[in-house]
Amino acid sequence: MSEARPLRFGHYTLDPVEGLMRGRRRLHVTRQSLRVLHLLASRAGRVVTKEEVFRHAWPGIAVTDAALTSCIQELRRALEDDARQPTYIETVHRRGFRFLKPTRIEPDDALASAVPRAAAASALASSGPVVGRDEPLAILERALRHAGQGHRRCVLVVGEPGIGKTTLVEAFLGRQGGTAGLHVARGDAVERLGVSEPYHPLLEALARLCRGPRGEAFIPLLRQYAPAWLAELPALQSPSERRALQRQTAGATRGRLLRELNDAIESVASDATLVLWLEDAHWADASTLDWLSACTRRREPARLLLVVTARPGISARVDALCARLRHEPCADVVPLGGLDENAIREILKTRCGNDAPWQAALARQLHARTEGHPFFTHVLLDELEPRGLLADEQGGEQGVAGRARPAHREALLHAVPDSLRQLIERQVEGLSLDEQQLLEAASIVDEPTWSAALAAACAGVGIVEAEAVLAGLARRGAFLREEGKAEWPDGTVAAAFSFVHVLYRDALRGRLSAARRVELNRVAAARLEAAFGAAPEQAAAQLAVHFEEGRRFDRAARCLQAAANTASRRGAGEEARLSLERALALLRELPASPERDEREAELQVLLGSVVMASDGWAAPAAEAAFDRARMLCDRLRKTVQLFPSYWGVWLYRWGRGDLAAARDLAATLGTLARSSERPALRLQMHHAHWATAFSLGELDVSIAHADAGFALCEGDNGDEHASVYGNHDAGVCSRAFAARALAAQGRLEAAARAGETAVARARQIGHPFSLALALVFSAAARQAMGDAPGCADEASEAAALAFRH
Repeated sequence: MSEARPLRFGHYTLDPVEGLMRGRRRLHVTRQSLRVLHLLASRAGRVVTKEEVFRHAWPGIAVTDAALTSCIQELRRALEDDARQPTYIETVHRRGFRFLKPTRIEPDDALASAVPRAAAASALASSGPVVGRDEPLAILERALRHAGQGHRRCVLVVGEPGIGKTTLVEAFLGRQGGTAGLHVARGDAVERLGVSEPYHPLLEALARLCRGPRGEAFIPLLRQYAPAWLAELPALQSPSERRALQRQTAGATRGRLLRELNDAIESVASDATLVLWLEDAHWADASTLDWLSACTRRREPARLLLVVTARPGISARVDALCARLRHEPCADVVPLGGLDENAIREILKTRCGNDAPWQAALARQLHARTEGHPFFTHVLLDELEPRGLLADEQGGEQGVAGRARPAHREALLHAVPDSLRQLIERQVEGLSLDEQQLLEAASIVDEPTWSAALAAACAGVGIVEAEAVLAGLARRGAFLREEGKAEWPDGTVAAAFSFVHVLYRDALRGRLSAARRVELNRVAAARLEAAFGAAPEQAAAQLAVHFEEGRRFDRAARCLQAAANTASRRGAGEEARLSLERALALLRELPASPERDEREAELQVLLGSVVMASDGWAAPAAEAAFDRARMLCDRLRKTVQLFPSYWGVWLYRWGRGDLAAARDLAATLGTLARSSERPALRLQMHHAHWATAFSLGELDVSIAHADAGFALCEGDNGDEHASVYGNHDAGVCSRAFAARALAAQGRLEAAARAGETAVARARQIGHPFSLALALVFSAAARQAMGDAPGCADEASEAAALAFRH
């Protein structure tokens, strides 16, 4: 705005230095919002597209629609404009915005303001009133300059709740609004009750990057460098594209996921600077923290700045990372403490719009009460301001007469509670009953941003009514801020909100009785389950919390099982194991019954598989889980629903070389499969038999079962049947074992044909693990045939494939 001329419209003037003025009074509007307003006002009467606004207000930065929505909402509050009957800013559906008032250009000296011009310019230079943080801001600025030169940097900002970690980072990023070639992506870790979604903050950051104004450039980079990550972002692809990606990346290991993410980030940061902001890292899952730790150790050049905020003493992993980064040359640890009296006086100057001598005494009182805690300070000021106690003492404005103000301020400060939580609770009690009910309903949601539709369902009101009440609170700056819109898979679209600070949410949640909390969580779980019915895995972790808090332990266990499946797919064994162990603990809260035993058997098999994948085939914990599953199966007697349990036990026994037990279990699987009409179970029964028989040297039996299993893969639903259990295609596996068995019998031509079929099928379905398996078995068959060149070619391709994946 520095090159612009002042614009006047209605009672307002938009000045390049003073900002937005109403008469002689300067209104507090953030720098980004002023950029947006200047663009709209300078093109009054014309539709300005969202793309134009993004290019003007955030040049070179990838941000989401929510950032623009937040600016428009802030401008409407400042202009006292109504979105439904606008006077100044009209939303043109699916196109952009139109400024309705005619504007005229004022001469540069048309304004005389009581606000010092230097102070106004300083306010415009940042995204908010950040005081007392010059040194931390300088550290962030210096780190960004180094990152821009290709030297990756990490800045870890640590401090207690409400100390200003988020505000500091927002102010720093707000100062970069005009920086070309800068991308910003933010991911928020979420506090969960006993379960964390692997890589959630990183996936969120990638999704925001791809949904930004230039997001179309990032999706091809993910497809090239990080297909396993793109497969976990369903909103960015069509269903058919996602299925293809899932086949291509099935069985991806933790190492592969970490390498892919590093490759993708370094690709983005090769010709532009990327700021990756991880918020509330103390709640982050183990996989995210492992990546963060590994990324800070890498020495490859990258224009990358990692900004991480965290509370100390919550996560041992984060505390250990903080201790290590203090000694890393590429990192800075920034501990935030309370503000001093001078900083609090600067806050008073910003709130009052002037600098009066009486503010020094009030700053001392506030500092003594809050120990410089920024959030506590602002909440206390919110108590004083509506009573006119922050007005100039020389006047006799509304509220208390000037001479009486100091005594009233002192009396009020002594009357307010010493506890921040108690002070927030008193503010809640000043709200209307409708506002209290909606805020308390929303407080049970762990997500940083939540839909008004969920709060409405919990409070038992309509969505439109809830949106109006919540938006009113946000406009007053009371507890909430608006965050654009939220859309659920069932088609529900509603305004989205977040709490101004998590301390508000925690205080509101603390007001709920035990019975009310259970009731609200049950309603939330039912509404989310209906909303995500078409894609339940997207909300599994969130649903698990609500079901557990609502004491629906069986439903919570099912959601935790779904969360464990997601974690396993992402190669996050630790998170999968924790989810399954919590699910098993919840089952113990249920009364004993055959249904509970059946559910436990299924969970124990999954737990055994997860442990075996991460700790090895001989892990004692895997053996314990599978033995418990088998004992439960024997107690229940054999039913077709228990097929997966017996399959897991067979896999463990066969993998350990306990072939007598494996033969018995394969026979049991045959009995269960023959009692079912499901071809997939018959295929897996044959799968167990061909592997067991091959290991026993019963080659004819192995070939017969492999042929019978492959026949089931050639029908219309063959692909569906072939991948029910395990991390590879059963059809490919059948031909691979047949090739080995035929070669061992000396039937070399038949062995070659079986190996070629296995490789061709694996290439057709595009599954790398199955292809590697087929190549290894086919190479072994060619070795038996004396085909040294063919053996070498297939073995080399398998090795290269294994290395690549």
